[in-house]
Amino acid sequence: MTFHKRSSSVFTLALLLSVAGMPKASANRLHLLTNPLLAQSATSFPLQPSVPPKTTIKIEGSTSLTIANDALKQKFEGQYAGTTVDVKYTGTDEGIQALLADKADLAAIGRPLTDAEKAQGLVAIPVSRNKIAILVGKDNAFQGSLTTSQFAQIFRGEITDWSQVGGAPGAIRVVDRPSSDTRAAFSRYPVFQNRPFESAAAAVKLTDDTTATMLKELGADGIGYAIANPSDYPGARIVPMHNVLPSDQRYPFSQPLAYVYQGAASPAVAAFLGLATASLGKEAIGAAQAAIAPDTAIVPGSPTIDPPLVPSVTTAPDAVVTTQAPAPVAALPPDSDMPSWLGWLLLLPLLGFLLGWWLKRRRNSVHVSTPLPTESVSVEPPPNTTDGAGLAKRAGLVISADRVAINGVSPLEALEQPSADIPPSEESEGFGVRGG
Repeated sequence: MTFHKRSSSVFTLALLLSVAGMPKASANRLHLLTNPLLAQSATSFPLQPSVPPKTTIKIEGSTSLTIANDALKQKFEGQYAGTTVDVKYTGTDEGIQALLADKADLAAIGRPLTDAEKAQGLVAIPVSRNKIAILVGKDNAFQGSLTTSQFAQIFRGEITDWSQVGGAPGAIRVVDRPSSDTRAAFSRYPVFQNRPFESAAAAVKLTDDTTATMLKELGADGIGYAIANPSDYPGARIVPMHNVLPSDQRYPFSQPLAYVYQGAASPAVAAFLGLATASLGKEAIGAAQAAIAPDTAIVPGSPTIDPPLVPSVTTAPDAVVTTQAPAPVAALPPDSDMPSWLGWLLLLPLLGFLLGWWLKRRRNSVHVSTPLPTESVSVEPPPNTTDGAGLAKRAGLVISADRVAINGVSPLEALEQPSADIPPSEESEGFGVRGG
């Protein structure tokens, strides 16, 4: 019983240590597997066969979801006759406030929910990711490609000349936008986490968070960023990242998009989210995003793409849905810079060691718990006929036994107590054998 208790404690400790060393995404998946009730409670919105006419859904939030909103609005109104989807763009924070004040049915957000927002009963359902395009002016002499690390250094002001990235000599001018979901998306990438997330001291810091304002500031030496969209950028062009354009799934920078509801979803909200997370909605969003740029070719003569640098996004329980959103790019797992399968692979040596240890202890336990019956047998050494002292000792034992029998004491008791008529010197020297 003690062995089993100790084994259980050892395995529990080993499992805890193993999970602690896992990437967060792998640990979350293991948490769901070991908690069936939690896994069964994952939010699911099936596609509805019909929706009552005159159903109206009000969506308010970030402009980052313009492509998704337009695609889903068109698909929902076409799928369910007589319905209306009203969209208002005010920003993520404003959309959440409108949702909490019952002025909107859904908030469209371009960032993860905060803990404080989750505490108010808000639930986020991811639907897609937006590519973030890096832009330069059309008259900029730089015609090359950048890596994620190079752009991060340019953003922070560590690279200040175009010649440092393979272009003609000339100062680089960073055009930074005010705090927004798009800007904050960069901070979740490891290349931006090893330094304070601040733009260069000499950067142009806009107060108006619109792409049009940013484009006007680019000129012939500026570099900026915006959500990649199907329309052209007047007076600007997209800089390839790792030698690919935003239409390529390997393009590194992207922003998470989600719809948020509060408490129990209403029938109208459930119907919209059912379409958004079903194949119909995914295909509609995918088709709109595919129209971002017709040219998907890799830049000629480009080297192989560096290992992907991925955003560090913590997966929240409320983001787990049965009808999953479109999977992120294969090269860009959403929540770990280590592949999830590698975390499990690292556990194999530990599991092998524990299995061997358990089998060994189990074998030992079987031997200890079922001992063979034994009998204690005292074996006297053969008599030494040449040793006078030994002969005398045996003679003394016989004499002592006779005396005991006469006195009515058993031989065993006699061996345990000294004989009263034998002098102490004889007891210590071998029953009657005297020296000298």
